[in-house]
Amino acid sequence: MMKLIKALFFRFLTLIALVLVATIWILLDARPVIAQDNTVNYTYGELQQQDFSHKDLEKGVFAAADMREANFEGSNLSYAIFTEATLLKANLDLQEQQTLAEKTVDNVRTKNAQELTMKQNSILVNNSKIHEKQTEIENLKQSNANMDNTIEENAKKSASAKKDAGQIVMSIKNLLNRCGTATTKQKKHKIPKIMQNEKTHPLQFLDECMGHIQVRVVELSEIVDEYD
Repeated sequence: MMKLIKALFFRFLTLIALVLVATIWILLDARPVIAQDNTVNYTYGELQQQDFSHKDLEKGVFAAADMREANFEGSNLSYAIFTEATLLKANLDLQEQQTLAEKTVDNVRTKNAQELTMKQNSILVNNSKIHEKQTEIENLKQSNANMDNTIEENAKKSASAKKDAGQIVMSIKNLLNRCGTATTKQKKHKIPKIMQNEKTHPLQFLDECMGHIQVRVVELSEIVDEYD
């Protein structure tokens, strides 16, 4: 009976020892830990020759992990963090993805630089056009100012000409009246009434007045000749 109890006790101790060894082995063997936000965390992990091909490792954390000769072929490494990670001799797929990402960034930067240059050139062209339009506006303003000055000068000339014309008309009327009073021949009639209307037909009115003045001048000339 005692031997049976000792055998059972020994087996129980052996089982406990096996459980402890297995627990220590599990703790020493680093495996991926899934965070609450489903982010894979391999920080400080020993991942040599691990196969991550065709796995979704988006936003995975590989900080300070040893990933020498690991296989990432076809895996999703979007937004993955590799700070201080050892990637020596990692498979070419990961390297190609990094190279492609760098090329993509370079292409985006080049495209942005080209677009910026195009926008700057467009701004320069538009500024040049604006300057041209401003110059045209200034020229139009100067032209309008010149036209205003010309109109003002013409108005002054017109007023002066109108004044001179009025004086000429008055002189012709005075001369016509003086010719009428200077007529002494009894056989000659007085100056007839001017038929043309001065307001509606001023030129015809003046022409008729000049005709009568011409007649009177001829008569006065004959009178002077008689006295001589």
